[in-house]
Amino acid sequence: MSDGLDPVPLPEGLGIPTQDWQQTPTSVQHQFLCLLKRVDALEARVNRGSSNSSRPPSTDAASKKRQRQTPAAERRKPGAKHGHPGHPQVRLDPTITMPLFPERCSCGQLGFAELLPYHTHQVIEWPVIRPTVTHWRLHHGRCLSCGTRCKASLPVDQASGDGPRLTAFVGEMAGIVSTSRSAVPDLCASVFSIPLSKGAIQKMVDRVSEAIVPHYALIGQVARRATVNHSDETSWFTHGDRQWLWVMTNPLVAYCQMHPTRSKTAFAQLIADWRGILVSDDDGVYHSWQSLRHTCFAPLMRTAKGLSEHLGAGMAAFGRRVHAALQRLCPMATERRTVGQWRAW
Repeated sequence: MSDGLDPVPLPEGLGIPTQDWQQTPTSVQHQFLCLLKRVDALEARVNRGSSNSSRPPSTDAASKKRQRQTPAAERRKPGAKHGHPGHPQVRLDPTITMPLFPERCSCGQLGFAELLPYHTHQVIEWPVIRPTVTHWRLHHGRCLSCGTRCKASLPVDQASGDGPRLTAFVGEMAGIVSTSRSAVPDLCASVFSIPLSKGAIQKMVDRVSEAIVPHYALIGQVARRATVNHSDETSWFTHGDRQWLWVMTNPLVAYCQMHPTRSKTAFAQLIADWRGILVSDDDGVYHSWQSLRHTCFAPLMRTAKGLSEHLGAGMAAFGRRVHAALQRLCPMATERRTVGQWRAW
């Protein structure tokens, strides 16, 4: 009996004889193809990682985080490549100069003539750091006229109990260096002999955050005046709550903001009235961009690599071809190519 379904061509690469496939009922053929597509989708999901999708490296399985084995042809000795400009130790202005003279010649003579310096050996040492502690002794007294007891007041800039340099150092360590709130007190105690609690550390970080607000606003103004900006977003956990860290960057500045959502509203808040050339991935939040937009090559290359690992021979060949084309295109952005090379690409 006919099941009313059209026969399905035999998929390539399955190893099923054509005669056996033709003798299979069309309903079974259709069901087989549905199951095959489902298996492909599930295997692609299992094999998905940071190298073939937009997932971050932190989500990779432990087995995929092992160091990549490079072919013998790509291995080279550690260190800078040949021709790389060196970065020698910079000679600093001396605090102390200690002259050294030869003590005795190999022949036994002790006297020398024409003594001239031939080499300077620089030794850098960190001095013993002792905090400068100022005790403000506040007095109170009774007014000679009316008898009211009056008290002295602290200067406004001394009210916190922590100097500006100490506060800036703590903000640097906790903010830019991303040192934990537990490690910063240990560092201050061991290096500066200053005992600090976690609460005091957090208060200093909060004061630094408040102090840099004008600079943060200025960075945003510079970013929004650029002709081209790159934008991206990633999840960011704050006190256990997931937020989204948005960034708009160009060769001059990188402007970041935290937002509770990954939405068009958050993106609009990031860019404000900027309408330049946007470089981004292909996330849906950027599809409504009205000005010029360039899709970043990195996610395209990861997607192409994912396609190259497809079980279907045709789809895998297509992924390899696109991946190779994108790899050739990347250096064309900085290296001048001939008309023939562009046509070949």
